[in-house]
Amino acid sequence: ALDRFTMFDSIREYAAEKLAQNTPATRLRAAAHYAILGGTAFIDETFGPNAPAAYARLGYAFENCLLAVETGVSQGRADLAAHCALAVGHLAAKTGPFSRAIELTTEVLAVTTDPRLEVRLLNQLALFFHRTGRLDEAMGCYANAIATVRALDEPALEGMLRVGYANVQFDRSQVADAEANYRTALELYQRSGPVHAEASALNSLALLFRRLGQIDEAVQAHAQALRIFEDIQFP
Repeated sequence: ALDRFTMFDSIREYAAEKLAQNTPATRLRAAAHYAILGGTAFIDETFGPNAPAAYARLGYAFENCLLAVETGVSQGRADLAAHCALAVGHLAAKTGPFSRAIELTTEVLAVTTDPRLEVRLLNQLALFFHRTGRLDEAMGCYANAIATVRALDEPALEGMLRVGYANVQFDRSQVADAEANYRTALELYQRSGPVHAEASALNSLALLFRRLGQIDEAVQAHAQALRIFEDIQFP
């Protein structure tokens, strides 16, 4: 577990204290700096050969990202708050705990107006709900996010949502629905990338095929995924 996250309340008290010590302009500049860590370009670095260094950077910046969330919310910059919450959540998805991550993501989602950031936050919240066994809430988040993203022409973002949705369906034994979403996600990724996501979708399909007893299809999908992971030096 991420010890600093378990001290969440203390960190937020510290954040409020630090916010009072700096000018609004200084706080916003710092928030803008750390918001980069929640952007898709940086997040993609955590899925390739630079993943260890990227995750280390997230770890070092954890407290500052929490400070930046407070800054964004208090200064009316929901975009900065959202990006920093996404950075914190991405690290929490790897290390936990999820209860605090749910709290933070929910808070920022309530003030976010940008539809793309809203979709990414819903995806993050759904992931945490799924991992804590709150499957109905996870499916609700994914359904709302998919409805929004279909109007945005964001194939990679829609693919990410459909994989997450399919993962929940798979765990609920809704295998036919899960397969349909995995296949849709795979088509979206093949059209727009990123390639690591294409490989992950193939791997998910392989697990589904194995459950269905379709061993040849499972082996083929696993082999395709492995080739992609090797090509991109996935850690």
